[in-house]
Amino acid sequence: MKKTLLIIPFLIATTFASMSTYAANSVNFVGNVYNTACTLTVGNTGSVQMGNVLTGDFTAAGDTTRDVEFPVTFSGCPNAIPNAQIKFDGSADSVNSNLLAINTGTGMAKGLGIAIYEKNKTQILPLGTFSSSISLTGGGATANFVAKYMATSSTVSAGGANATANITVIYP
Repeated sequence: MKKTLLIIPFLIATTFASMSTYAANSVNFVGNVYNTACTLTVGNTGSVQMGNVLTGDFTAAGDTTRDVEFPVTFSGCPNAIPNAQIKFDGSADSVNSNLLAINTGTGMAKGLGIAIYEKNKTQILPLGTFSSSISLTGGGATANFVAKYMATSSTVSAGGANATANITVIYP
């Protein structure tokens, strides 16, 4: 019993001794609050016209259609905001989560999704991933993106091929 009582003060002393070796630090949080944000316009109508394609245009998973360019225009941005980034969100394709899923239901196409690319047209901008920085000069800018249908299967069935994406903008 005496040995147990001697061990307890030792444990308490070593616990507090190790706690005293940590130094207190501080973190400063810095930012700005603006009255307004930029106004966004997608194309002329808010819709990207993908056009008509044939099921025969797709013979293997990964096959794509022609480039459909669409601008996203920023206007009315506060001059103090130098840059922005865009993220497209929506239902991801069940086979390739980088693609926007085609709406499901009766009469809808199957076996493909919509790939969104930045202006370089070479690498897909995965859903939920922010674009590269867009320089906002003079209160606005236009960022050009490309959309393509992409097969997720060697068999694509005919039907409507519509999808909806939400756009999120950050000002890093």
